[in-house]
Amino acid sequence: MKNLHIIMTILAWLCITAFLLLPLPAVADVVILKNGQVYENVIIIENNGTLHFEDRHRSYFISRDAVEAIIRTGDKKSERIVIPDWAEKHLAPLPKKVRSVARDHFIPIMLVVFGILVFLCLILLRFLWVNIRPLHDARREKRRIIAGVRHLDPQEKAVLREFAIFDQNTLELPVEDSAVSGLIKKGILQPTREKGEYSVKGLVLPVTINPLARKRITPTVVDLPRNWQNDDAEKQAVIKARPPFIQDKERFISALEAKRPGE
Repeated sequence: MKNLHIIMTILAWLCITAFLLLPLPAVADVVILKNGQVYENVIIIENNGTLHFEDRHRSYFISRDAVEAIIRTGDKKSERIVIPDWAEKHLAPLPKKVRSVARDHFIPIMLVVFGILVFLCLILLRFLWVNIRPLHDARREKRRIIAGVRHLDPQEKAVLREFAIFDQNTLELPVEDSAVSGLIKKGILQPTREKGEYSVKGLVLPVTINPLARKRITPTVVDLPRNWQNDDAEKQAVIKARPPFIQDKERFISALEAKRPGE
């Protein structure tokens, strides 16, 4: 709806602009010469040393001394439209018949041209909408993910460390956990399917790291020491900082193993 409103606003402004550019009908005048000739329903173009006026069919250039009187009626409209100077300039190189047709049908021609321009504008808007918006959305999503990686909290870093600890691209995680759901909202994590299993921690789904985020998530970003597997102190620190749902799972598994018969 928002995009439709924008398109309608653009079309409205185009219509207003075209309306303002269309010339109004000129007032018909009457020219009376000293020899008794009368020219009715004419449009006076220039009234200096030489009187230039025209009717629907031809133009006249008459010396001002030969004119007895000029009557500007002002009570009826000419059958012809005064062509703007910019239009006359472009019509000048054309053949006489073409110029005559253009002058007689100026408004219909302008309306046709305006309709063609509106149609081309709609095609251009559709092209921009279909082809350029996905690129813009992709860039915006990339910026959003980069910003999310730069502003990870300790709980989110602990979740991301699990991918390095297990050395896997996909893990089954409780998506209702605050840290996991936060990473999904930021676009850093992506569920690989919609259906999963329920546990005491809620819905568990297989989750993977977004490819745009994976190359930016380094051990340094998630506070994982590079030599943690070989250093006992660092290894214990990493284990203690694991997400609560992982620690609960490890304790549950340990309790089950302790209750096995014969052990």
